[in-house]
Amino acid sequence: MFNKKSTQKVVNQSLEILSEELSYEDLKSNIDRVFLFIKEYDFFEVYKYVFVHLVKDIKYAWDNDFSSLEYLISIISSIPESEMKMKKPSKRLLKDFFKDFSFLWFKITDFFSKQIEDDFVRNVKASFLTVKWNDYNQHLYDYNIWLFKDFNGYLSDTVWFNIENLIDFYNQISETKLNNFSFIFSPNNDIEKNILEYFSLTLWDNNIFNEWDFWGFYGNKSYIYNKPFLKFKNQYYILVPIIFLRNLKSNIENILKKDNKIWQKYAKKRGEYLEKQSIKYLSNILPWSISYNWLKYELNGIIYETDGILIYDNNLFILEAKSWILREASKNWALIWLNEDIDKIVSDAYYQAIRTREYIDWNSKALFKNKLWKEVILNWNEFNKIFLLNITWDYLWQISLYTNNLIERWNIDYKYDFLPIYLNILRIYSEITEFPSQFILFLERRLNLINRDNIRFSDELDMFIYFNRHWLIFPYWFPPNHEWQKSLYVHIDPSLSHEVDMYYYGNNKIKPKMNINIDHKSFIKSIESINKKWFSEISNIFLWIGWNYLKPILLKLRKKVLKDGYIHTGSYYFNDFWILFIIYSKDIDISSFTKFSKSKLDEKNIKKMYNVFIKFNKKSFLEFYKKNSFTPMDFEIIN
Repeated sequence: MFNKKSTQKVVNQSLEILSEELSYEDLKSNIDRVFLFIKEYDFFEVYKYVFVHLVKDIKYAWDNDFSSLEYLISIISSIPESEMKMKKPSKRLLKDFFKDFSFLWFKITDFFSKQIEDDFVRNVKASFLTVKWNDYNQHLYDYNIWLFKDFNGYLSDTVWFNIENLIDFYNQISETKLNNFSFIFSPNNDIEKNILEYFSLTLWDNNIFNEWDFWGFYGNKSYIYNKPFLKFKNQYYILVPIIFLRNLKSNIENILKKDNKIWQKYAKKRGEYLEKQSIKYLSNILPWSISYNWLKYELNGIIYETDGILIYDNNLFILEAKSWILREASKNWALIWLNEDIDKIVSDAYYQAIRTREYIDWNSKALFKNKLWKEVILNWNEFNKIFLLNITWDYLWQISLYTNNLIERWNIDYKYDFLPIYLNILRIYSEITEFPSQFILFLERRLNLINRDNIRFSDELDMFIYFNRHWLIFPYWFPPNHEWQKSLYVHIDPSLSHEVDMYYYGNNKIKPKMNINIDHKSFIKSIESINKKWFSEISNIFLWIGWNYLKPILLKLRKKVLKDGYIHTGSYYFNDFWILFIIYSKDIDISSFTKFSKSKLDEKNIKKMYNVFIKFNKKSFLEFYKKNSFTPMDFEIIN
């Protein structure tokens, strides 16, 4: 999602290096040279030089830059202090080291990825190795505080700091320190000292990094995520503060796990949070919606539960929230664990969602009961769109981007489109979506790409921005999908989500905008505001038809009404439906148009007609003329 700005120069250098076929012995020799240099020279001077030359602005650093820095920290913390000679390096030596080290990370990941024959597994592993997080700071603050604030007493009693202390501490050590390249931090009070002591490694504490078969490999187990600070000669080094923030949740959970009673209380709260926030964010996107949490229903004598249901006009959203996370072993080469985690996060949620959907489909009046045992009845014929969403606690990268791989690899009995969405991605959607029809059309087109994995995006937000700009439309013949052409992929610009970065991190806070004519957007939002049954169906139709088709019809009608003040109608025919626009200045009998439209259904052999009524009076006449706007007052759907 974030920080993917890269220059063509960097890309070309990377490709040139990766084109070199390295043997394991050559790669090992490169790694040995890096270790020997760090042992010989002042590790802090070495780190500072690498940091300064990799990271220009901490907010917008490239993900691979942080991966390289994490690799360097893992190496430093895995070496015994007794082997550190701490000589002062010359600028020439540092420059040569940087040249060797800066692409070593590429060489390692490329070498080991080539050892994996399975394309899907290789892509999954590569995504977790290269992209380090998928959250904005404020979102991390919010959910950490909400999750752990009830456990502040326990935390203060056991580790002598609480969640607010940790967030305050992060704010102190983050941007200012790094942008000034000041990495040494002195605690100002006992709480800060306790935090630094708890989350600091000393040299050699991370020796596990060198105990794997592939000694010194970037993907080896490393304790820097549990203890992201370094203590050396009574000084604390804050090398990459974001490691602290993005691993805060898992590290506090490790503290809570030490007390089973506390842990069970927390696990329940964590599940409830995921379910409640899922409904909250989706409700923010879809105003006037009706939502329910924790509904129970009986099927074949067995009581089942669905985590959430949200009704937005004729759209039904079935939500299954899973708080299980991908374990580190799943992300770092353990395929057996990855299979188990996917079952718990995605497969189980999919089958639960299917069961709920089919219960609604099979019953004209599906009966649910909420926590208070009050009845909720859903009529299946009131919905013409049903979305199955799996809200996850972890961002799943390639796993959720290409759901068709899940279907094939985990033998999912695929019946309905289903989309895993990370909770904080859903929050971002709720904060940058401009109007409901935009989100619904995006979901439809996003789901249409499930079986188009030769169209490659790097993450979900790139898809959303591509939709904003280009409507996420790809003809079925593009790219080619013949058996002999399966290696042909279309890779979509991975920097699209930088537009979202600028909204959250930039000075101007400019929200990403959909590429839509302002009159067109106003027209859609006017229909949504009518809030009459089935308004979503007609608003979405008008959204995907496009203003280039609608505007000429409306302008022609407006010209006639401006000339004589009478009622004028115009129509738009598309496949199996017909739209009739009625522009008028005086009250009219809507029923007369209803009769007219019903007669046209049989005459034209079409399934539906949409009557849209646009009215203006003398007071609004000038405004109507100047703004070139068209505001629907009412509509009818005839079928």
